[in-house]
Amino acid sequence: MLIMRKSSLTILLVLFAKLVSLGCPEKQQEVVVDIDKESAKFREAAMHGSLGPVKTLSRHADVHQLERSSGRSALHKAAFWGHVDTVEYLTKELKLNVNQQDYNGDTPLHDAARFGHLNVVKILVENGANIAIQNTDGKNVMEVAQLYEKHDVATYLQGPC
Repeated sequence: MLIMRKSSLTILLVLFAKLVSLGCPEKQQEVVVDIDKESAKFREAAMHGSLGPVKTLSRHADVHQLERSSGRSALHKAAFWGHVDTVEYLTKELKLNVNQQDYNGDTPLHDAARFGHLNVVKILVENGANIAIQNTDGKNVMEVAQLYEKHDVATYLQGPC
């Protein structure tokens, strides 16, 4: 019985020595994500057309969150600046609302039409953007394109003759 105790004690000492030699595991740090900050970074990356960061940030952001001061989405920002690849990703992969109106009643399509981003206009229309939605000035997308003399956009929106 004494032999059994010594061997058990030896095993315990060996295991304890091994544990001590390994050191204490680092304390796991809890990752706290501020979803509002991540969502703001996500919208900013979309505004700059930074597709890589948009994809990365989309994992921790509320991609549907609107900017508090304007009611604008990431899709508004990407469409405003004409970022084709970003608009495509936001509409096709993340399924952002193409008809979301900001506080001025503008949709991403209004923004793209205003600045003559024809390829963005096409992507938005192909993904269900409604060309009849009016902003707070009472203007639909066609009227915005005509007002800002974006003739190629207006021609596209009219459809085949």
